[in-house]
Formats: sequence, C-alpha cells, structure tokens
Amino acid sequence: MTLLGVYGENDPKQITDFENWLGRKVDAITAFIGEQSWYDFTASAQWEADSVWSQLDRQVYWTVPLIVQGTTLEQAATGAFNDYYRTVAEALAGHRPQDSTIYVRVGWELNGPWSTWYAGGHEDAYIGAFRQFVDTFRSVDSRFKFDWNISGANYMDPSKAYPGDNYVDVISEDFYWDINAGDSRDPNTAWDWAVNRPYGLQWIESFAASHGKPTAYPEWGVMTDNAGPYLQNVKAWFDSHNPVYQGYWNSDAAYPGKLSDGSEPNAGTVFKQLFSDPSSSSEGETPAPAPQAPSPAPASPASQEIGSGSDSLELKISEDAWQGDAQYIVKVDGQQVGGTLTASALHSSGQSDTITVHGDWAAGQHKVTVQMLNDAWGGTPDTDRNLYVDGISHAGQAVSGGTAALMNNWPVDFAFSVAGSSPAPSAAPAASGPVDWNALAAQVMANHAASGEWWI
Repeated sequence: MTLLGVYGENDPKQITDFENWLGRKVDAITAFIGEQSWYDFTASAQWEADSVWSQLDRQVYWTVPLIVQGTTLEQAATGAFNDYYRTVAEALAGHRPQDSTIYVRVGWELNGPWSTWYAGGHEDAYIGAFRQFVDTFRSVDSRFKFDWNISGANYMDPSKAYPGDNYVDVISEDFYWDINAGDSRDPNTAWDWAVNRPYGLQWIESFAASHGKPTAYPEWGVMTDNAGPYLQNVKAWFDSHNPVYQGYWNSDAAYPGKLSDGSEPNAGTVFKQLFSDPSSSSEGETPAPAPQAPSPAPASPASQEIGSGSDSLELKISEDAWQGDAQYIVKVDGQQVGGTLTASALHSSGQSDTITVHGDWAAGQHKVTVQMLNDAWGGTPDTDRNLYVDGISHAGQAVSGGTAALMNNWPVDFAFSVAGSSPAPSAAPAASGPVDWNALAAQVMANHAASGEWWI
C-alpha cells in the first residue's frame, strides 16, 4: 500500500490542518534536515526529532542532506563527515522506536544544479559520499532504508551517480506541474510530459524495475485550479505502480502548491475526492505551536576565486537566507566561470562575500552575468530567499550600475570595459589652419576602438 504523505513545513499544525481539510490522517510526513552548516545539520535533526514531530503520531519520511554549504562531495567520499552522519542517525533512530522502518531520502534531487550535492561532473564522488552515509547510518540502526532520489531535470544522466543496489532500498523522483518553468498549461499535455520527458516518471519506473527496487514520489504538486485531469492521472499512476510513498507539497514555500487553504478550490475538490478517507479524520488533535528552530551559527562573509587569467573582476554578493542559502552562477560574455556558488553573507548585516572572477579579456566592452538558481518565497518578507549584487569593480574601479537585487531566477547583466594599451596620441591640428572635424572624429573613433576609451 502506498503511504500518503504531505509536506507542511516544520509545523505540526499545518499537518493537522491539511488532514482535517482532507478528511483523513496522513500516513507520513515529508521532513527536511538543515544544510546551512554542520551545526544546522545536527541541531535541526535533534530539534525535529525531539520537539517538532514528536507531537504527532505519524511516521516521518526524512530528507537528509549529503553535504552542507561550503563542503564537497569529494570530502564526503573520504569519510570526513561520518561523525556528523552518525549524530543525525542517532537522533532519527531515537525518534520513533516503534517503527520497523525508517525511510531516509539521501542527497535528494542529485541531478539538479540547485542542489548543494549536485552530482554533475562529480558522479564518482556522489557515489562514494552516498555509500559513506549509508554505512554510517546502518552502523547505528538496521531499520534505516535509503531512498535514491532525482528530479525530472535533464542536466545530467543520473544513472551515472547510482550508488549500487547494496546501498539503495527505494528509487524515487520528485515532480511538479510548473507552468512558470515552461510546462504546458493544458493538464493532459503537462502530464504526458511528466511521464515521457527525459528522466521522467516512466524512466524512473523502468530504472527501478531494472534494479529490482520499489519506487516513491516524495515531492509532487500542482499550482493551477484546472489541475483536475492532472490529479486524476497522478492517482491512476500511483494505483498502477504502487510506490512505497507519495508526498504532496501542501505549501507555498519554493513552489505554490498549497491546496488546503482554498486558493485553488476546483483542484482542491478533485484532490479530496481522490485521496480522502473520512473514516480516519484527525479532527480534535491539536498540536502545540511549532517550537522555534535552533538559530544557525551566523556565517562569516566568504572570499572565493574562480576562473583563471591575468585580469579580474571583483563581485560583492549577499543574500536573504530562508530554508537554505541562495545559490547562483557567474558568466562572462555568456560563458560560465566556475561552478555553482553559494552566498553566505547576510544582506541585513551590511556585509558581502567577495568573489574574484579571473579571465583574459580583450580590450573593449564585456558583460558579466549573475543568475540566482534557487529563488524561494514563503508568502511573507521574512520567508523569502533573495540574492544581492552589492558592487562590482574592475582594475580597482567601480563598475557603473554594478548593483542589483535578484528576487527571482532571471539573469542580470552588467557591462564593464577593459582598456587596451593606449597608442601615442596623434598630433593636434595645426593652430594656423582650420580644424578638420571629420578627421578629428575619425581619430577619436580609432582611439576608442584600440583602447576602449574616448580620447584625442
């Protein structure tokens, strides 16, 4: 039987509100462990196990980072972080001793560049890190079962980062009907794409079958009120494939999927018809207000150098952090320099990270692009992840217009110029004769073409 789950942020009341709206208790809760630092990683696990989800008699489908901000898969593959893994394993194992199985989704959505543990170009390191994680958790408790999870993104071949059948118990995929990401507005067309796209639902079922593993869909959601046919297709898919678990994203954090607030009444009605069971209502079960999460240790501004070459740009970057840090990429003249970067300096502190971008750029005009990758919005100014470019300089000179607030995932361009070696200036026109303005203009244009500067 497929376990019905839901994501409701770190708030037990959101879970019971969803259950009362749906007319039944959920079987499990999708929960996330923090990834901002190792302190956040271990403290959030203990907090959720002891103070948050202990308020409800529900199984938890734990989602656990493979690494945290500022670390690498290569480091994890050596076993360098096994002590942190062990601390979290002990916290989760102690949460519900009555459960015969504890599901853990490890380093989820590995094929998306928004993930700190993105496996593209690091497939072997991801495999090694995953195995270190599993071996450590198994040394704590044999009840742990491990979920290898992808998204439907087509940035890499996820099969190249498969850790092996001895390390995986469930193979899963997250999917969302996201018209903001280019999905069709027609529910049937959108569903067909979800199933048949590269690394879509059919791919994950076929891949799991080839390894003799069950599937799961820990995150999925819809965002429009005409989603009835899409929801019916989802239910039929679950019924015909019998996944271990499915978790609806009943939240507007990072994706506007909330249905229980009545914002999408037609879609909500269909969802309830498909997934409700009035015989098991949770009405009357009122958890205490969600306890305050432990405050992560404040991050110091980071300094990082990317690229190579004799020339350089200096970028000042800060963020509004919420449910993780802002991630971004930098391009010069359309070519990405370095990998995915993670902001750490908080904009509210007045501090900035310093990113030095190296290159060999010819004299003339150039373009540097900054693009945020993981914008998130929880509905209030305090639940909003943003990125800021606080300043750009080249050759010690501030770039005009070199500041911007990135409130979404659209790229922002900044122009800068590289000066060449200035040729000896031409002799000034003789004072005794008339000025040849056409010749003078031509000389100015030639000087600008050679040096990127306007002079005579």
